Amino acid sequence: MKKFNFDKNKKSFILSLLLLVAVVGTAGTVALAVAKSNDVKNTFQAADNNTGIEEPGEGTPVDKKVSVKNDSSKNYTFIRARVTVSPKGACTVNVPTGTHWQKDGTEEDAFYYYCQAVAPGAKTSELISSVTPATDESFEGNTFDVTVYEESCVATTTTNVTLDVVKKAFEEAEKNKTIEVK
Repeated sequence: MKKFNFDKNKKSFILSLLLLVAVVGTAGTVALAVAKSNDVKNTFQAADNNTGIEEPGEGTPVDKKVSVKNDSSKNYTFIRARVTVSPKGACTVNVPTGTHWQKDGTEEDAFYYYCQAVAPGAKTSELISSVTPATDESFEGNTFDVTVYEESCVATTTTNVTLDVVKKAFEEAEKNKTIEVK
């Protein structure tokens, strides 16, 4: 059996090293325990996206005026709408030309995109200015339905708004599941 021989200097060095480790460990633990950090306030707010279809008065189909209002209190919104007629061919829905509404898609699945960011409390220009019942033999009934379906998302910009900008915002909103549907 081999005996370890420590002299006094080696013992003192090892004890000093252990004492240093104990003091540093204790001081670090105490420092972490009494350390103060400043409160952090979250500065983000949830988006406010609330829109609705406006159809003032009952009116007759000929003078039917339909627009979409941004009922949000703080966010600009982009809006798109789809107009369907049932039964098909029962009437012609007149969308004013020269407005911010732009049609995109085929007759079956077309959306009208409003190519302007709508301010909180404001509304779009008229989506429908009138409805003209069919007068030919293709429609034999006496009633029909015009349905307006609209969606909105928080506007990504308020300047240089084009059809592509609005469509891209809706694509992002669909991906993030943040579209408001009415």
